[in-house]
Amino acid sequence: MNVVVLIFPPSASTSRRALARSIRGLDIRISNEGGCIICEGRDPTKLASRLANLAGADITTIARKVPSRFSSITNAIVQAGSETILPDEKFYVKVIQQAAKADYVDRDIEFASTGALVGKLAEINALPAKSEQEADRVILAIVGKKSAYICVKDMT
Repeated sequence: MNVVVLIFPPSASTSRRALARSIRGLDIRISNEGGCIICEGRDPTKLASRLANLAGADITTIARKVPSRFSSITNAIVQAGSETILPDEKFYVKVIQQAAKADYVDRDIEFASTGALVGKLAEINALPAKSEQEADRVILAIVGKKSAYICVKDMT
């Protein structure tokens, strides 16, 4: 499981191009997955801090990269939730599916991983929220064609 940095740029194409030019000057590997830019470097924490300060980066987050198979995504969400959700918190799992060809939909992953987290976090009284707005903690997963990205630390 690789740790990467995801950048969600604004929708304006001029801002996206300026952001891409700024990033290219760094010693990292860059790829695109739907609406986000994936940056891979040696030290993801330092990289995320540096990228969060770039103009044009709406959201910058550290994420775990996993294969875009249903079980891999669900397991990674449960692991991330187990490490980040605190006692008595309400959590919400949000999946954004950017790849059209899959044998599952985003709601399937949300349902399965929420159920698994309820079982795993029952002893600390952490419960699922009914909506993203009601949640104390949101676990975001972006599903692409080859890989999925489970956000573990928001830097913005």
